[in-house]
Amino acid sequence: YLEELTSRGIVCEMVPIEEYRVTASETSIGNDQNGLFNLNGMWELGLIDDSFANKTKEDVSRCLNEVVGLSREDAELVTSQAQQHGVSLIEEFPLEYAEAYLEELTSRGIVCEMVPIEEYRVTASETSIGNDQNGLFNLNGMWELGLIDDSFANKTKEDVSRCLNEVVGLSEEDAELATAQAQQHGVSLIEEFPLEYAEAYLEELTSRGIVCEMVPIEE
Repeated sequence: YLEELTSRGIVCEMVPIEEYRVTASETSIGNDQNGLFNLNGMWELGLIDDSFANKTKEDVSRCLNEVVGLSREDAELVTSQAQQHGVSLIEEFPLEYAEAYLEELTSRGIVCEMVPIEEYRVTASETSIGNDQNGLFNLNGMWELGLIDDSFANKTKEDVSRCLNEVVGLSEEDAELATAQAQQHGVSLIEEFPLEYAEAYLEELTSRGIVCEMVPIEE
């Protein structure tokens, strides 16, 4: 994608994923004693399921709509995803916007986190342990398996949802949510797995024409 976009005069960049979690109390630039924070780049703002301890699904969804400006449909999708998977992506923002939204949401009792976007993606052809020449892969930890919207080039929403149900074992409702999230945002979290399971699911889904990616969880 980078090569083709560059050939068309579009300036892009690639960044490897090496991330840590940041909560409301840790976002001040003054805390960046070791230069760890991605001060000039984009940050993911995530919704945490702890939000539902004292808030209803409707309350959380309404806050996302009012504070961040998500449409009602997107806010409901993000809220449902967080309820079912523990965390969901709200949106990506520059640091100052992410901090402001995090502070306002936190003041309303919504539990969120900020994650700097410094990542690398792993596709089906790159998952072999033998490829880990430089110790880059998280071989002993957990991996996120993500659904990419390229899946819909030759598959219907129903086809993709059914594959997630049959291969990964998602419930029909979870499969439909993951599919809808990928359609709207370009990528969605299917689930987190140990490496061997993530590799097996990635291989089987790829063989069925479903485009996925694996991301190591190092936080």
